[in-house]
Amino acid sequence: MTVDELINRLRSKIVIKNQKALAQMLELKPGAISDAKRRGSVPADWFLTLLRKYGVNPVWLESGQGPVFLGEQTGDLVRVMTADQAAPAPAGRPARDSVRPSADDFILIPVYNVGVGAGPGRVADGEEIIDYLAFKRIWIRKEITGQVDRLFLLYVEGDSMKPTLNAGDIVLVLDVKEESLHDGIYIIRTGEAVQAKRIQRLLDGRIRIISDNKDYAPETVDLDRVQDLAVIGRVVWRAGSI
Repeated sequence: MTVDELINRLRSKIVIKNQKALAQMLELKPGAISDAKRRGSVPADWFLTLLRKYGVNPVWLESGQGPVFLGEQTGDLVRVMTADQAAPAPAGRPARDSVRPSADDFILIPVYNVGVGAGPGRVADGEEIIDYLAFKRIWIRKEITGQVDRLFLLYVEGDSMKPTLNAGDIVLVLDVKEESLHDGIYIIRTGEAVQAKRIQRLLDGRIRIISDNKDYAPETVDLDRVQDLAVIGRVVWRAGSI
């Protein structure tokens, strides 16, 4: 594959029009692009950089086959981050270039294929990453207390946590398996079922499992069963349709 072919391929999905824009994406000096053009081939590490930084599928880059991005949300992010033309800013407002984010401003958080049952519970058949969603690093640092590598995303199913959590919502979860429980909404496993429930620790050490939907009765876990309660993580954020 030649450099021109690579630029043309990227241009079809990302607003990138020349060697300078490609160099910016790869964080290379323009001379490195010229050297690759003279050699007549694209270095293999360019494909790796495009995959790691932007989620661009190397198979698609090479052959045009398969999905463009490994995760459509990542692709949407790339189109924003790599656009090299900005509309003129209205009078008195900063130009878009001055506020446009870079790839390093974002962190990709994995989405797992386990649906969280906000009801009787959903059986977890196997936990695999199916996608990634991009979050601003500065937002994560400001809003979330905990290590970034302990964050993951799950989709909600069922109605027992309405109106707080609704079917189709996505929740950001912090792995707190090694921490003591506090009042809040947690992802718990009971047997093979994974559920989202509100947890309340009682003064005598027992734990009450509460559904925000009043049609579902709360359950109290006695002291001799507390250790059997498998906590996957604490819900720290949610998003869903209005």
